[in-house]
Amino acid sequence: AVPLRQRRAFIGAAVSAAAAAGVVVAVAPPGLWQGPDAWQADDHTAAGEQRTVAVPGDVDVTLNTRTSVRREVVAGRMVGLDLLAGEAAIDLRGSRGTFVVVAGAGRSVAESGSFQVRRWDGKVCVTCLEGRVRVEHPAGVRQLEARQQTVYHATSVSGIAGVDPDTASAWRQGMLVFQQTRLADALEEIDRYRPGRVLLLNDAARDKPVSGRFAIASLDLALWQLQEAFDLRARSLPGGLLVLS
Repeated sequence: AVPLRQRRAFIGAAVSAAAAAGVVVAVAPPGLWQGPDAWQADDHTAAGEQRTVAVPGDVDVTLNTRTSVRREVVAGRMVGLDLLAGEAAIDLRGSRGTFVVVAGAGRSVAESGSFQVRRWDGKVCVTCLEGRVRVEHPAGVRQLEARQQTVYHATSVSGIAGVDPDTASAWRQGMLVFQQTRLADALEEIDRYRPGRVLLLNDAARDKPVSGRFAIASLDLALWQLQEAFDLRARSLPGGLLVLS
């Protein structure tokens, strides 16, 4: 554990550096970006970490970066997850009854197949890769088939959209895939996988499209490539803060 005095000094130095650069930002030491829900989790991953949860029986659970979950266990058998933050992939084999993932205001119910649930920045995205997933929300129910996706917030749920399963699950192969993605959104996604923060201060570049495949293990290279492609200036500050302008 880092002594309190050192933590305060670290935060003070980071804030001072950001202020000198003309940046206003909430700064926390690396590893403390997740909210308090992560402290209540049964399983969690750090920035850039992916892990398979050991579950007996015919279900595989893979946690993506910055993910926190609580297990739902009945009679010694795991029947679901409470996704507190991040992203989880569920692979169900055979006939095992229902498996439920609760995330925010909704829940996803499946009996077989594969699906992913992502909870980030106030919204939840459910992607069905194989089989069927029933998404239940106070604002409505969506029945997803393979290659379909829906998104919900606290008070609303979207319609059903088609999705490329290879792109949606690329993170499980250690890749991030962007297809005409806004630069601001691509940087936000990259930000989830690395300690610290990336701030884009160039408004003219925010909406420019990004297409490509980037290795999660080499995101510093990805950031350099984007910096060169969009003629951005990079400044590295304490606490893992990278400012692009």
